[in-house]
Amino acid sequence: MALAEALDVVDTLIKGQAHLQSLGLEYLPRIGIFVLKCVVAATTRNVRFHALFVFAGLAYEISLN
Repeated sequence: MALAEALDVVDTLIKGQAHLQSLGLEYLPRIGIFVLKCVVAATTRNVRFHALFVFAGLAYEISLN
């Protein structure tokens, strides 16, 4: 998931500055935070963290639509 998000940033940058700006100020910080949380998820066995990560991620994605 982290790699997919990072590649999305690369794709966005290829599409140009106008496309990046169309995604809003939240886009790059959101990707950075998500990648960081993926790294934590890959290095921890904390079930609570994993559950919160999944539910918070789903809630955030649903709220965007």
